[in-house]
Amino acid sequence: MIVDHERAARQAHLQQAESDGDAVPLDASAAQPFGRVATIALAHALPVYTCIPGDFTRIDGLEVVAVPVPLVYVTPVEGSRGQRHVLQIGQGL
Repeated sequence: MIVDHERAARQAHLQQAESDGDAVPLDASAAQPFGRVATIALAHALPVYTCIPGDFTRIDGLEVVAVPVPLVYVTPVEGSRGQRHVLQIGQGL
């Protein structure tokens, strides 16, 4: 269960990441790998393990297995070239 201080920390990290860069739109060329993954899985009768199972719901016959969302923490670090951000990945929901 997420408590208020964890939720606030996640929101702060998200807002920092959003302010550090520009969003990239999900267009047809960006979505194409999802289709390839599904095609390969169907051809070999394999399930797709994903954090975003909703993206595969319209593909008939595809077995989709939901996995926990990894937590990503953005940590500011002072380096020889100035401040940069380091991503730390952990087990999530």
